[in-house]
Amino acid sequence: MDEIKPVFGRAWLDLSELQAPGSKEICQRVFLQTCAPAVKEASEAGDTWHDQGEFEPLFEPQRTYIYVKLELTEPVSPQIPEKPEPKPKEVVPVKQLIKWPFSKTATDDFCKQVAIAIKALTREYYNTF
Repeated sequence: MDEIKPVFGRAWLDLSELQAPGSKEICQRVFLQTCAPAVKEASEAGDTWHDQGEFEPLFEPQRTYIYVKLELTEPVSPQIPEKPEPKPKEVVPVKQLIKWPFSKTATDDFCKQVAIAIKALTREYYNTF
């Protein structure tokens, strides 16, 4: 009686269809490729995996495939809206800034008023004594 040998295969999925805006599912028929079983070897540097010698292609001659249906809850790329989003200027009106007079004029007026008040106080002080 022949021993049953484990057989390893791999299939490459093309997920580029999910890049389309709003795409949430893909269905593919992917052919299997026979690959060598990996063997773990322990060493002082750490565990390493090596492919085991030669192997007989099992999946390729029979054209064995897997049928994959992948469905996501949310799309990877969001759907592009039919009409563009409003710009901030359209939603909130632009605030008009108040134009204040030049501050140097007001400062100069204040300084003149203070100087006049000090002169008046000084005169009154000298008149008292």
